[in-house]
Amino acid sequence: ICLLTGLMAKSFWFSYVLFLIFLGGVLVLFIYVTSLASNEMFSLSMKTAISFMPIFISFMSTSWFMDKSYISSFIQNNEMQTMINLHMFTE
Repeated sequence: ICLLTGLMAKSFWFSYVLFLIFLGGVLVLFIYVTSLASNEMFSLSMKTAISFMPIFISFMSTSWFMDKSYISSFIQNNEMQTMINLHMFTE
């Protein structure tokens, strides 16, 4: 939602604030859950790790093969487009 808001607006400031509010809420929830289950031991079985491995591999391969020009063709925001252009020229 933050990314879509930033792409639709002329500036990314509202999406930055929205993301920071979301991140603060996630941190509060994390602190709450860790205080509830502070003495519980976390164990990850080999079966669970193997079942998550294809998801992890597909996510990494998707992010690896994604083309930068394909992403930049959907960006309508002028500020973000100039930042991407500067980043492409410096590589």
